[in-house]
Amino acid sequence: MYRQILVSDADHLFQRILWRFDPREAVREYVLSTVVYGLSCSPYLAIRVLRQLARDEGARYPLAARLLDCQTYIDDIIGGTDSLEEARELRDQLVSLLKLGGFELRKWASNSPELLSSLPASHHQPVSLCGDDNPSLKVLGLQWCPLRDVFSYRIQVADRTCTKRNILSQLDSLSLVGYCLAMASRWRRTDFVTLRSADTVQPESGSAFEASVDPRLELCSALLLAQLVDFVRSTIASELTITRVFAWSDSKIALSWIKSSPHRWKTFVANRVSLIQDIISPSSWHHVAGSSNPADCASRGLFPEQILIHPSWFCGPPWLRLPVEEWPTFDFTPGDDLELERKPVLTCVSTPLVDSLRELLTRFSSLRKIERMRAYCYTYHARTLLTGYGQREVFAGLMKCLRNGKLCPKPLRSLAPFIDEHGLIRVGGRLRGSALSFDAKHPLLLPRDHRFTELVIEKFHKENCHPGPQSLLYQISQQFWILSARRAIRHTLSQCYRCFRVQPSCVQPFMADLSPVRVSQVKPFAHTGVDFADPISITLARRRGAKTQKAYICLFVCMATKTIHLELASELSSDAFLAAFRRFVARRGRCTDMYSDQGRNFVGANRLLVQYCQQSADQCEVRWHFNPPSSPHFGGLWEAGVKSVKIHLFRVIGSQILTFEEMSTVLTQVESILNSRPLCSLSSNPNDLHSLTPGHFLTLEPLSAPPDDPLANLNTNRLTRWQLVQQLHQHFWDRWHQEYLHQLQ
Repeated sequence: MYRQILVSDADHLFQRILWRFDPREAVREYVLSTVVYGLSCSPYLAIRVLRQLARDEGARYPLAARLLDCQTYIDDIIGGTDSLEEARELRDQLVSLLKLGGFELRKWASNSPELLSSLPASHHQPVSLCGDDNPSLKVLGLQWCPLRDVFSYRIQVADRTCTKRNILSQLDSLSLVGYCLAMASRWRRTDFVTLRSADTVQPESGSAFEASVDPRLELCSALLLAQLVDFVRSTIASELTITRVFAWSDSKIALSWIKSSPHRWKTFVANRVSLIQDIISPSSWHHVAGSSNPADCASRGLFPEQILIHPSWFCGPPWLRLPVEEWPTFDFTPGDDLELERKPVLTCVSTPLVDSLRELLTRFSSLRKIERMRAYCYTYHARTLLTGYGQREVFAGLMKCLRNGKLCPKPLRSLAPFIDEHGLIRVGGRLRGSALSFDAKHPLLLPRDHRFTELVIEKFHKENCHPGPQSLLYQISQQFWILSARRAIRHTLSQCYRCFRVQPSCVQPFMADLSPVRVSQVKPFAHTGVDFADPISITLARRRGAKTQKAYICLFVCMATKTIHLELASELSSDAFLAAFRRFVARRGRCTDMYSDQGRNFVGANRLLVQYCQQSADQCEVRWHFNPPSSPHFGGLWEAGVKSVKIHLFRVIGSQILTFEEMSTVLTQVESILNSRPLCSLSSNPNDLHSLTPGHFLTLEPLSAPPDDPLANLNTNRLTRWQLVQQLHQHFWDRWHQEYLHQLQ
């Protein structure tokens, strides 16, 4: 058959072979032009050609065309008719139709010798002898005896280890498999069965027992039956028309599941019931007693000799041959196992609208999602409903006043609120004559502390690509007026994860305790930190061609009050620093402790000071404290002072080059500005005292003054003029303790 089917010229190259007819010849390359054996596509091509032939010439040979289309398996054609005349007509049409495609039929076989009499003997199918000397041939795995027109099975027992796999390989009949395995399953502790002969199957060992079948397995068998019915019905649709189907089962629970709605059962049962009902109507299912069920012959198991004489297997129950009206009716009552697969029933309880809105606002974090859910349930705008809920929950008193025509509370009176046609509170304002939209002129009033307000801010924040507070406030004000809007926006934006990721804050390490000199009440500059700033360019005279040179800013900072003193030095040597240090002491008084890094000018100055103090009988002793090497963070106080000086200095002079006197004057002014900075936060109340500054500690005391008695708690009427001045100075230190010192935590 394959050799009669040509392959397309474009596919010839895929069937290339190498061949030589004699080992002494050279290997030659051939291309096969017909369908070849061994390719996975070959059976399809053969069947497709036969169907195309039936489609092209089916009008001339209708009987043969229907047979080729529905009853052909590869190169085997199986058919039949009700009379010899019809069989001859079918035979002649088959021969003529296939001859048009270049096919010649061989291996004819029939249960009627008259049908084969006109065919050559070489075209007949050779037959073999069965056990009873009747000739037979093999058709799709079955043995068919043409003379008796019966099907049979031939089993050859092999001398191999008795296992389930070997037994199944010896049995061609699925019914025999069912009988033998069912018999084996009725015996306990039986893993294998022994096939003694063609008609006897005996268990090796064990004792009988009765086992109950899971109703879900019965349901699976009902699904298998439904699929089998559907397959048979579609296969023979061209030959027979089935008008009514009767499906039987002896499982009461499975039938109860099939005859009810699938939604009542759990997933496993519901899925299979739905498939069964799609194939076979629930009204077509009926109950049959186990004693009348032919399927029990295979499921419970029978010996081979019992099969041959069992009437129920071959003919079914006796009442099946009666009219449908005379069939017995089997009533059944489902057992308690039916409830095991019942799906739990969900009861819906309606709740008040306010409680449902509160749950939505609390449960979901997206205003858009809440609006979609509410809009699905209500016909009007969901945002109107949510806004009204938030206003009724917070502004109930205001709403009552507006409806009764009374004055609204004083904090909201400047907003001129009113109630619109939807019952929502809007801001009146003075923009009625503008060209803005109604929502922009009269935005909806929202409270600051409410979940709906937070969702509104989050929605606008995400829709506008996470803008800053000011831009976000502008966008929201087009539709809503939030009380204390900036505070509400800052609170909501502080919880935005994306904004936090793109603007991370530095992690502040745990700070050590401040040294005692930072938190002790002492005379200004008693404990002083010193450092040099970067070099700056100055000139010695203001004339043409004057040369520039470097100068350095020497900064002294009080460790307790942050007071700053600036000196200009011509170089970084120890002598230049000592000169600046003498000017500092002459104007600010002596200091007891000096703090600095380990610069060589500072180390040399300390050595010179120690030498000078020894020569002057220790009258000017100064203790010097050096930071560890490469530790600039130990001097954060004077490093911050240097930064502040640079900011003011560069903003004033820019790129100008000043003379020595001009630079000294500018540094003095910068010093004055820095010493006027407040140490504490400013108060917006004009009646409060002026903020405390470092400059308050530089006056009201001589450069070398003895300690005074505490006068802060005494009545001013009892004080002398000098004591009154001392009390004012002590008052600054009290404020230093109360307002500034606790901010150093």
